[in-house]
Amino acid sequence: MYSAHPQAHGGALRRLEGFEASKGRDPERTLIRQGEHMAQMSIHIDGFFGYRQWFFFDDVWAAAHPDLATSLMRYGVHWDPRCPGGHGYFEDCR
Repeated sequence: MYSAHPQAHGGALRRLEGFEASKGRDPERTLIRQGEHMAQMSIHIDGFFGYRQWFFFDDVWAAAHPDLATSLMRYGVHWDPRCPGGHGYFEDCR
């Protein structure tokens, strides 16, 4: 079922070889948690911005948590949960 995963994982690790953190970033403060169908990463950016959050999930997790999955997908494109939408990405909320 997941036969391509070991090759993809190895490829991702090879791409990270020699990577150096950017100025102000502290990789030791980055947090990563994963489950069978969901992973969460809170990447330390710097002292001013703090952290950037990433969520990765598959269709199995989304089916089990449809409201949360929809909310996370919306947050990925727009930060304001009260915005009625209907506007472009770079336009102000109405």
